[in-house]
Amino acid sequence: MILMAVDHASAMLNHGRVVPGSRNLNGGATSFPVDQFFLRWSTHICPVAFVSLAGVSMFLSIRRKTERGESAAAIDRFLVSRGLFIVLIDFVWLNASDLWKSFGLDVLTAIGAGIASMALLRRLPRAVLAIVGLGLVLTPELGGLDVPKGLAAALYNGGRASPHVFLDYPVLPWIGVMALGWCWAGYALGEAATTERIGRAAARTLVPLVVVAFVLRGLNGFGNALAPRLDGSLQQWLDLSKNPPSLAFLAFELGVLGMLLVGFAAAAARGAMLRPLAIFGQTALFFYALHFYVMGIAVELTGLGHAFGIPGALASAALLVAAMYPLCRWYAGYKARHDNLVTRYV
Repeated sequence: MILMAVDHASAMLNHGRVVPGSRNLNGGATSFPVDQFFLRWSTHICPVAFVSLAGVSMFLSIRRKTERGESAAAIDRFLVSRGLFIVLIDFVWLNASDLWKSFGLDVLTAIGAGIASMALLRRLPRAVLAIVGLGLVLTPELGGLDVPKGLAAALYNGGRASPHVFLDYPVLPWIGVMALGWCWAGYALGEAATTERIGRAAARTLVPLVVVAFVLRGLNGFGNALAPRLDGSLQQWLDLSKNPPSLAFLAFELGVLGMLLVGFAAAAARGAMLRPLAIFGQTALFFYALHFYVMGIAVELTGLGHAFGIPGALASAALLVAAMYPLCRWYAGYKARHDNLVTRYV
């Protein structure tokens, strides 16, 4: 969530911002200023963490609901309704500033579509679901197929799906990421998702994926979502396709996520104070839905849009996180004390 705040503060305030790894957004650029490249690149883990851990969380949550005796039909209804609610937030709430003249759909559409899809996909045997998930993850490799451009954009390429709809996150590969997160939780965490078990599982199964990413980047063909290396420079090795997500990109970022999980597990075992980070994790949708407007209103009132470079964007992100923390802490407490329609869906 903090890295996401950095990226979105940069989008609003950083006059030199670049978007490597996004063939739908970067206008064909293939070389970027080093500092701007690494600022954006360092935030690429965000959607991979959001979507894959949503799959993990969903697996654990549904297991608890099943153990409490909740029916499969009730669980399915909740998954479909909450998934559609999240997509609706993206369509309606996050596009309200433009009075719905056009729709820029971001990661919430991918997450919502994934949650709704899991009402059906979760019924597959875990091995079959893993194969289906991997197949969906590979759909960006199909970019050259003779498919209507708008449909391809919505399903696996990203980009402009219609004159008024633009998708940063095509739905099929991200549904695949969520399905694989679900499978990972079932295979790796077993009956008890303890901090220690999560750390061990991440070290064993996720961290090695970094090697897979560099093998795919080295082979420079399949697995790069039609965005191969153009030379042997470090920037080209690291400029993995995020939009749409290549297999190399997902392998690399899942490997980095594994390293972070190992680090957080070790820190928790030593008694580190991780409560502030946990607050943001417990209120992720609340944070996401509000932070655009908190920063956007501040930018409009001050007239500072794209007025800074990287230091200004980082300072603004820190201010945004500081402003959001008490709001998120309040909502986390409210959510813990109340079980109602709002707290179940947000």
